[in-house]
Amino acid sequence: LPENCKELRDQERAYEKFLFIVDTYQEQPHLIDPYLQEFFEKLINIIKTCISNEQEKTSLNDNLINETFKYMHCLTKMRGYKKIVQYLPH
Repeated sequence: LPENCKELRDQERAYEKFLFIVDTYQEQPHLIDPYLQEFFEKLINIIKTCISNEQEKTSLNDNLINETFKYMHCLTKMRGYKKIVQYLPH
């Protein structure tokens, strides 16, 4: 994800590819359950890293945070918030 956020074209291509994959699981979302924890750990680590680098306030960091939340939203839409909230830090 951090590599794809440097150029808009790569960012959009990666997001469309991710959406295609998520849409294939739309009818049977329980099949992706074993991988959800790993996905959310990686996404949350990206957000934590961007927040910890807040001194280097750049548009790249903001863009990366926004993209990460877009990916999290897609997973939440597919699986439902009740399942996803288990993987989020409180």
